[in-house]
Amino acid sequence: MALLSLSQPEQLLAQREDGTVKELQEIYLAAIKSPSAVERGLKLTEVALMERKDSALFKAYHGAFLALKARDSFWPLRKWNFAQDGLKELDQAVASENRDLEVRLLRATITHNLPLFFNRKEEAGQDLKWIIETLDTNKYQGLRRPVKMFLLNFLLTTNLSLAEERRVKELRTEISNAETG
Repeated sequence: MALLSLSQPEQLLAQREDGTVKELQEIYLAAIKSPSAVERGLKLTEVALMERKDSALFKAYHGAFLALKARDSFWPLRKWNFAQDGLKELDQAVASENRDLEVRLLRATITHNLPLFFNRKEEAGQDLKWIIETLDTNKYQGLRRPVKMFLLNFLLTTNLSLAEERRVKELRTEISNAETG
């Protein structure tokens, strides 16, 4: 089935079902803790972007991997350049698909953890607010379990209101119960 014949939501769903997306998700979750996974993620996103140049999701993953490469770089100028390149790609991805939960999550996880001199806290807050408002929608329901758990655990590291924190914990419990039930 050609992607051109699908509607926008169907295109996004087809993209999500692609094995590349699952692999990117797994590599990203590993890259958060392991610098060795960052290079694998960069290589995979570069190949994926050759096939789907207009994919906001692949661009967002590439930007996130660049930002993680900045985190792991030793030289300050290289750190700065990787961070700026990654942020630029994340911003372009969000501009292209600002209603895509996974794209917004990637930018939020990166911008939330940046030093203050990057001046991205307001943007991180806007992404977090949008993500929290999206938790009770089909956008959230469509995520794979590991991504949902990452999202919920990430949200618990941010400044949530008591009601938001309670809702996030409820969702996390629902996922755990569904797994054991």
